[in-house]
Formats: sequence, C-alpha cells, structure tokens
Amino acid sequence: MSPTVRTIEDLARLVEVSPSTISRVFNNDPRISTKTRKKVLDLAREHDFTPVQRKRSVSNRELRILLVTPSLNPQTPHIMDEAMMLFDGLSNAFTGARRILEVMNSDELMENMRGGRHIGDGVVSVFHKLGDIIREKLEKAGIPYIHLNRTIVPYVASNDYKGFSMIAAHLAQRGYKKPAFVDFGLHPRSVERRAAYMSGMIQNFPDIQPYIVELPQPDMIDSALLRTCINQDCDALMCFNDETALRAYAACTEGGIRIPEDLAITGYDDVPAARLSTPRLTTVKLPIYHVSQLAGRWLRDVIRDRDTPPISLEVTGELIVGGST
Repeated sequence: MSPTVRTIEDLARLVEVSPSTISRVFNNDPRISTKTRKKVLDLAREHDFTPVQRKRSVSNRELRILLVTPSLNPQTPHIMDEAMMLFDGLSNAFTGARRILEVMNSDELMENMRGGRHIGDGVVSVFHKLGDIIREKLEKAGIPYIHLNRTIVPYVASNDYKGFSMIAAHLAQRGYKKPAFVDFGLHPRSVERRAAYMSGMIQNFPDIQPYIVELPQPDMIDSALLRTCINQDCDALMCFNDETALRAYAACTEGGIRIPEDLAITGYDDVPAARLSTPRLTTVKLPIYHVSQLAGRWLRDVIRDRDTPPISLEVTGELIVGGST
C-alpha cells in the first residue's frame, strides 16, 4: 500500500531528506541539486501533494518588488543611469498586477531584515551579488530573488562572450591587427570578460598572442601605459567597460595619441557618457530593458507558482559602432 503524503514531513520521509530540504525545493532554492529537486517534485506529483498556499495570486493584491543596488563604495558603477529602462522592463513584466517597485541598497536591506521588517514579495538584485546571509534569510522567508547581470543562479545577464566576440570581429573587419585588453581585475565580472576577450581573440585573431593590461583601478590608466601598448604593436584597446575606455580617452588627449588613427578604443555597457564622447565610443549596449523584463516575468511566475525552476539566462547585447574604431 502506497504511503499517504499529507505534510512536508511525510514527503521528506518518503524522499529520505530533511523537511527543510523539501521546503527549499518548493521555495525554489537554487542550491538544491537537480537530482534532488526532480525526485521531490516527481514524488509530490505522484502522491498529489501540494504545499499549503503554494500558489498565490498576483492580480488580486498589491505586490512589493524590491530592487536592491550595491552599497556605495569606490567601485560602484553608475547603475542608476539606466533606471527608467529597469523600471519599465519590470513594470511590463507585472502588467495587470498592482505593484510597488522600491529601491534599496544592500546595507539597508540587511538592516531591515535584522529588524524583522516586511521585505516584500520578491527581490531583484541590480548588477551585484546578494550576500550569502541575505540570500539565506530570503530563502528562509520564502521570498524569491533574482540577479541582474551577475551569473549567480537565478539570474538574467548579458552574454559577455558574444559581446566581446562582436567587438573582436568588428576590429578584424576594420583591419586592426593586435587588440589589447585593458582589464579592471577587482570587478565582479572581470574573470568572465577577460575570458570573453580571449575567446574573441581565438576566433578572430588566431595567430596573435593576446596582450592583457590589468588595472587595480580604472583611473590608473595613463599615456605612458598606452604608449607601452603601442610599442608592443597593439593598435586597438578592448576595454573592460566604458568607464575604463573613457579614461583611456583622457590619457590619449594627455599624451597626444590620436583616436582611432594611432589607437582604436572600444568599451562595454554603453553608459550615457559614452554616447557623448568625441569621437563616439564603439561599445556594446546592454539590453537592460529586455534583461529586467525577463527577470520580472520569472519573478512573477515564482510568486504565483513555486514549481517554477530557477532561471539562468543570458541575452546578447547590441554592437554600437562609433568613431573610436
């Protein structure tokens, strides 16, 4: 006779895991292995088990969605330059639902959680990784979260490999022979973007030895460093991001280096300042609206139905060709 499954504890005994593991599966905890998740959900369906209040309406009540930004520090990017696209993408995802979109930095979120205040129905981490303690508290409270442009599950991010491949292909088509990569090693996406540069070099410059310049801080780039790159036969700089590229612009002006005649420069992100640069910076525009819309749709699905699996989705940006190449 098949055992009766009425509670989480019953299901835990059947699966041979702890009740907390069962709860984490239904709360969509990304740390649960695919094998365990499948076993729990398969047995739950087999025994017609549904956790109490697992499904929640997203149209009959007001939802509070929290956008969490990095705490202020010298490395914090100007992420709110594109705030309207973030808000528009999330708002579109929650069309038909009453919602409040609130912005808070990670320090404020931690303070509110320690104080036992109501956080909301879902959290969107904007361009930074939520700390382990915050994620654990959110999971314990059953509050779903998602990362934007940080590859920590669940997440929606830009595909840096495709982005840097587009830049490398563009430089090859323009006749450049040896692009260098200027890296900002302390940035959370440094490892990914450096690997993306290497991939772009293999695809488009297979016979050229990659040349990487690592900066502890973006403001450490100067004309002497650029002259060193030129002396190494580099005719283009693929910069880690737009901020680094624009500082390279200033160093070129200081050192009498012409853009792009002496040195081509590319960025990544297409921040507002890049659109105003002279010459206009060649860069990759992050699909912020699309990324936030997809993240919002997933979050809405999770709020409504805890069976929604974790998402790990990457979106390709758009190559913006300016006068810097």
